[in-house]
Amino acid sequence: MELLAQQLKSLWVIESILVESMPEMIEKAGTLGLKKTLALHYAETTQHKVAIEATCKQLGVDPKQGAYDEDINNLLNDAEQKMNAPDAKDKIDRILISAAIKIEEYEMAVYEQTAKLAKELGFVGISKRLLLTFEEERQSLTKLRFLETHLINERAEIGQHTVY
Repeated sequence: MELLAQQLKSLWVIESILVESMPEMIEKAGTLGLKKTLALHYAETTQHKVAIEATCKQLGVDPKQGAYDEDINNLLNDAEQKMNAPDAKDKIDRILISAAIKIEEYEMAVYEQTAKLAKELGFVGISKRLLLTFEEERQSLTKLRFLETHLINERAEIGQHTVY
């Protein structure tokens, strides 16, 4: 049970960090498609945080006691450094998408691991709720990969062709 409590606290910290960071990411996005994708996922992330709080309350766990998540912090700091580089102006959307993909993959791993642990401990309902969030994260990842492949890469190709 202690490991499950720690995992839930970690998820709450991750979602809290993202709720704080995502408005700036949305603001920096250059394409409407990316702005909309990030804005929709921001709303989901806020709901994920609330769901984790409810789960923690159900188990008598204080989510605010979780340790700061250095991995998410490092992913966000890496993206911030890349966006602040002198040559980054035309690459902001690619940087944001790349960072968001890495964050989604990280979140999915933690949600999947926590859901498996909850199920093993007999908390089937909690496991199902965590898997629902895992699925929402997977769907966001799919949207980001679509944007990466179709919008950003196509825009780069168009910019490379000389028009006479």
